[in-house]
Amino acid sequence: MKEWMYNQCKFESDIINYELLRYSPWSGHRNFAYDYISYYNPKNIVELGSYYGCSTFAFMQAIKDNDLDTTVYAIDTWAGDDFTKTDYRENVYLAFSDIANTCFKNNKLIMLRKTFDEALEEFEDKSIELLHIDGSHHYEDVKHDFENWIQKVTDDGVIFFHDISIDKMYGEIMGSHYFWEEIKNQYSYTVEFDFSYGLGIVFLNKEKYCEFIDIVDMKLYQRINNSLTVEYKDELRKKYFEVNDKEFYINNLKEQIEIKNTHLSKYDLDIKSKDKYIKELQDNIEKWKENVEGKDKYIDELNYSIRELNSGIDNYAVEIKGKNNYINELETKLEELNETLNTNNIKIVELNEILNENKLKIETLEEEINKSFLKKLFRR
Repeated sequence: MKEWMYNQCKFESDIINYELLRYSPWSGHRNFAYDYISYYNPKNIVELGSYYGCSTFAFMQAIKDNDLDTTVYAIDTWAGDDFTKTDYRENVYLAFSDIANTCFKNNKLIMLRKTFDEALEEFEDKSIELLHIDGSHHYEDVKHDFENWIQKVTDDGVIFFHDISIDKMYGEIMGSHYFWEEIKNQYSYTVEFDFSYGLGIVFLNKEKYCEFIDIVDMKLYQRINNSLTVEYKDELRKKYFEVNDKEFYINNLKEQIEIKNTHLSKYDLDIKSKDKYIKELQDNIEKWKENVEGKDKYIDELNYSIRELNSGIDNYAVEIKGKNNYINELETKLEELNETLNTNNIKIVELNEILNENKLKIETLEEEINKSFLKKLFRR
């Protein structure tokens, strides 16, 4: 007969989600679950209700450490029930997925996000070697789950029930406790742990049950749980004082926040006033922009007119230059004509003088001719 080992295991999932797994209601059974899987090496495990995965990852740690080929099916809607619905958020599913993908990506862990009834058709009758029932804790729901799924368990299979203790939750004993009491009367091969809200185990095979009873010291797990409880309490005590210190620090921060909020309110009023002034400036700027744009357009028009005028002036300048040259030419010709005229005038004066002289000569000749004629006339 193989020896049952009481392992000192470390759960990798605690590194990622320490508080919610280490202090989970299921946490007291993790050592036992690890040892159970390590010893029996079931072909498959089907878990009805996985929540944050305290039990799931205990199974998975044993599978990983022992290099087992076991497939684990974690079935949950991750939407919660009457007992846990206020704890369920989408981040529960994401937290579970994160650990599954980080710590056990190379192992066979299948998450089925379904109701238990919807998942039932995924499994053949007498195919499940270990069934873990940890869904709704109402009597009718636990009974329904058991009666639906018992047909899927092998003839030598085992069924785990959590929350079977007489402990109260929300002021009343859970229905799963009452159903477990009925199961013990119906099935001969059962054992139970009463700590961590209780874990009941049903063996469908007598030989497996007898072997378990012979090789497992169940009281040792009670002592392990007690020591862990003391350890957890010490941790919780430390955390209590840490929380107190943090609450004091938080209160101080709140006071500082209130002071800063007062300042912020003043700043807010100041900002609003400045925002209003800025808005006025922006409006004025827009008006100025419109005015400037209008003036820019007018300036462009003036520049265009100036360019046209300059072009006309240039043309006029060319034309005037041409006319000035023509005037200079005319003035030069005029000067030449004046000189010619002056020369001619001098010649005219000279000619007049000659003419006058010739006239005198003619008159003198005429007088002489007349005198000569008269003389001749008188001689006759």
